[in-house]
Parts: sequence; structure tokens; C-alpha cells
Amino acid sequence: MKKLFAIVLALTMVFALCSVASADFDSATYLLNLPTAENDQDAFYSLAKHFADNVSEMTDGAVTIEIHANAQLGSGADAVMGVEMGTIDFNVDSTNTLVGEYSKLSFCDLPYMFDNVDQIMAFCASEHMAQMQEEVAEQLGVRILCFGDGGFRAVWSTKGAIHSIDDFKGLKIRVPDVKIYVDTFNAIGANATPMAGSEVFTAIQQGAIDAAEFPVAVGISMGYMEAVSHVTMDKHFYNLIGIQMAESTWEKMSPELQEVITAAAQKAQEEQIEAMAAVADSLVEKLEENGIVYTAEDDVDLTAVREACQPVYESYRDSIGPEFYDACMAWFEANR
Repeated sequence: MKKLFAIVLALTMVFALCSVASADFDSATYLLNLPTAENDQDAFYSLAKHFADNVSEMTDGAVTIEIHANAQLGSGADAVMGVEMGTIDFNVDSTNTLVGEYSKLSFCDLPYMFDNVDQIMAFCASEHMAQMQEEVAEQLGVRILCFGDGGFRAVWSTKGAIHSIDDFKGLKIRVPDVKIYVDTFNAIGANATPMAGSEVFTAIQQGAIDAAEFPVAVGISMGYMEAVSHVTMDKHFYNLIGIQMAESTWEKMSPELQEVITAAAQKAQEEQIEAMAAVADSLVEKLEENGIVYTAEDDVDLTAVREACQPVYESYRDSIGPEFYDACMAWFEANR
């Protein structure tokens, strides 16, 4: 499936580049909003930068996408709203930012569902994701051009490594104030503690909580190596990100420019995934160089954890839609 996807992607890019060679584009500037920290290890910025560079190259500089990092155009919620209203052309964000208005996408937020990035991207190339992309464009006015690797989330703890469900028992762990996070950690025996991100560092230092959970790159950039002793990659959630585009902006573009935007986004997806994979080992090395004990996913027994999460899966089946949920689950059973 991965090889087939790569072939299709390559052919799409070839055809788009051929169209570009014979097309004339009116000079235009599009704003790509990026409500995250601007650094070369940030997954959001990596996807945005590859996309912007590809568009510039494919249009020979005729179309420029200007990246606004550090929430310069507003918060993440503001950016999503701006794309829906058409006041912002592009945005890079997690797919879960659309869940409140389109519940099927919460399938991508189910706990302990995904094994690796290749499997996730194969799902993103499936008919199930294509259906969601089409419905999001129709219902919300948001076109998801491509996907990117936002990273698996890990447990950052002061109480030791996580090797099995027993190590979650009674662990007071900070989670964002998101229902599925609270439900998941409570289901596996932890004490889920919703808390604002700005309060987490001090809470760990003072012992008010035992742990928090972030992707490795995020935890490092936020300085949490100074507050914890162990990081366990249990892959409890995956952060699927994507380039969101205002459907109103898409409809204003010529067919030639639409082809370029599509090809540039697909190429950015491939480049960003490769870039994130390339820095993965260096991030782990950085943890260990700073005295953090890192536990890889192969050293975590998730059998009982996934069993304990069954009520969480069932609770989201109705909101996702039973028929669609079952079809997606069948896909994963066939592709594990």
C-alpha cells in the first residue's frame, strides 16, 4: 500500500509540474498561519515550510505563501475559524481542531490505536479518510490538503518508567482539558488531572502531579527535561496534523493553480514525514544526554492497556457513527 501511494504521489507531481511549465500565474500572496513555536524541530512548522517552498518552486516564485508563526494571526482556534470563514487562506494544525464540528475525525484521536507512522499515512490514503476530507470541505468549508507527522505522545514522569498497565495505577498525570484524554487515563487506572499548559512545569516541580504527556519534541522544547526523570513512549495518542485550506480560496484559484497546490501539499507531506523521522533518534539522544531514562515502545506491554480502553472506544462509536466506525476498525484489523 505504501509503495502504491508513493507511485500515485510521484505521478501526480509529474503531471502537475508539466502543467506548471506551460501555465502563467498572476502574482499572488497567500497567508499560511502557524500557531506554534518556530523552530526546525516543530512538526507544524516543518510541514508549513515544505509546502510554502514547494509552491514557490512550482510556480517559479509567482505564488508566495507567507508563514506567520507564533500565533501572529491569533490562537489555534482563531486560525481554524479564519479558514472556515475564508479570512485566512491556509492553516497548519491538528485534525482534532475540527472534531467539535465534525465528529467522525475523532476516530483519529482514539487511544492506543496506531502502531507507526506508515500505518497512519496508509489510513490517510484510504477511502475512509477521503470520505472525511470530502465531508469536511462540504460541511465546514475546510479542505484538508495533506497530512503530516505530529508525533506520538509520551509519558513524562517523576515516578519511573511505564512498562505495563500496573505502572499507570494511581499515577497523577496532567492532561489537557479534553474529554477523551481524561476518559483514557482514568480507564487505565491513572488519575487524570486536567490543567492549563502554563501550570504544568511548576506543578511537576512542586509534586502536585506525578507526570504529564507530550510528544518528545514538544517536551524538550518546553524544558521538561529539567522537571522529570523518565520518558516513556507508550504511544497513547497520535497527533495527526494537516494543511487546512479555505474552500473559498480554493474555488477562486484556476485549475492549473489548484493542481500545483495539490502537488505541493502532497510533496510536503512526504518531505515532512522524512524530516521528522530523521530527527527522531537525535531527540532520544538528547533526552539521554540530559540524564532522562527513555523507555521505547517495544518495552511497554500494551495488551491489558488496550483491553482497559475498550469502554472508551465504545463510548465514541455512536458519535463517530457506528457504520463508519466499524468500517475503519475493520481497516485497522486488516492492516495491523
